[in-house]
Amino acid sequence: MGRSVEHLAAIYARISSDREGEALGVQRQEEDCRDLADRLGVEIVRVYCDNDRSASTRTKTARPDYTAMLQAARDGEFGVILAYSNSRLTRRPRELEDLIELHERHGVQIHTVVSGSDDLATADGRMVARIKANVDAAEAERTAERVARAARQAAEAGKWHGGRRPYGFEPDGVTVRETEAEAIRDAYRLILAGGSLRSVAEDFNSRGLVTSTGHRWTAKGVREMVVNPRYAGRRVYRGEVIGDAVWEAIVDPITFDAVHALIRDPGRRRPHKWAPRRLLSGLALCGVCGATMHCSGANGDQHRYRCSVSLGHVSRSGPRADGYVQSLVIARLSQPDAVDLICQPNDAAQDLDDARQQLEAARTRLDQLAVAFADGDLTASQLRAATQRLNERISDLEERVAVRSRDDVLGQLVTAEDVAAVWETLDTDRRRSIIGELMTIRILPTMKGSRTFRPESISIEWNARSPSDGDRS
Repeated sequence: MGRSVEHLAAIYARISSDREGEALGVQRQEEDCRDLADRLGVEIVRVYCDNDRSASTRTKTARPDYTAMLQAARDGEFGVILAYSNSRLTRRPRELEDLIELHERHGVQIHTVVSGSDDLATADGRMVARIKANVDAAEAERTAERVARAARQAAEAGKWHGGRRPYGFEPDGVTVRETEAEAIRDAYRLILAGGSLRSVAEDFNSRGLVTSTGHRWTAKGVREMVVNPRYAGRRVYRGEVIGDAVWEAIVDPITFDAVHALIRDPGRRRPHKWAPRRLLSGLALCGVCGATMHCSGANGDQHRYRCSVSLGHVSRSGPRADGYVQSLVIARLSQPDAVDLICQPNDAAQDLDDARQQLEAARTRLDQLAVAFADGDLTASQLRAATQRLNERISDLEERVAVRSRDDVLGQLVTAEDVAAVWETLDTDRRRSIIGELMTIRILPTMKGSRTFRPESISIEWNARSPSDGDRS
């Protein structure tokens, strides 16, 4: 005959932190509990284990085996629970009440190796158990406070908090992994040049690059990367930059701030399905009404550009229009004076430096306003008015930094020996950005039935600093 339920036992083992992932702590607990089972004369029918999981009042981590054990006890699968100590079972007074109820309703006994066995059938026994649970909870909370203080102190010193390896760094989180760092710099350059997050992800995937966890890149993953202050050498604690980090910056702060401003620009956000995939879609204008030209028949090489307002206004072969506009861009950027299209390097660097200093001053002033309000030197209405003015100033300065940084859009091309060869290496997003910087395109109507592409049917208005041979083609 089988043994009665009061002679059947389950072991519960738990450890909060298992950095090596070898579960040695819970193995030792199980061994001690098996010795306890022999002394009590009970038979082990099941072992439950929650390794590397906290049971404190501050954690939200689930303990699946603990939950399963309680349910099995309610179902009458065993009548005894063994644990190394009360704190291994729980550090939450609220969960102790569940264990008391488990004893009262189902007669389940609880024994521990080092905390003894409280008599949950008596008022004094329950009182002692509750005192122990409150002591355990207090110790867990004190430990959490010490850990939080240590984490804050480490953050203020610029140290890494640990965890998953950040992309661009070795597992120590500090040493730069140069092969990945160069890809990160490419991402910032591409975004400043007008590229989308999607195009960066596609570029990374085409090069066989994977995330630090070995997955393919997505637009979301790229966004999370390029807005992370870590790459500018800044230390973040609970979502706030609190100082410089001990590791080397992969991109300079100016570049980071410029990209951050672009990413936050609401004008960049649009549903993915509307992202233009053709060179002139949304750039070229209808020569009849001035509306933007959109693409039809986009699947394949026979796409056409049509007026977004009326199909009867203008329609033009996409490949021919694309080829013509690109030939003009390449010819213009191949001319000796093409370098004049961008800011002179010294001027650009000085302006970026000035903008950055003003930006830092404005942000510092914003912090000072909060302190002044807390000290009672400002009223709430004064704080709101001053904050609004400063936020507008900060927004303008961020845009100035971003605009200055966009000179990189043309920089690679105007200094190239073979502009056409470099152009071939650019993706559609960057080509579109360059075209938008250089010219305004209007597609004019032609005679009905005309099948021959006529260059004069596309009007080009060169933007400021662009033309060297007249204002229009």
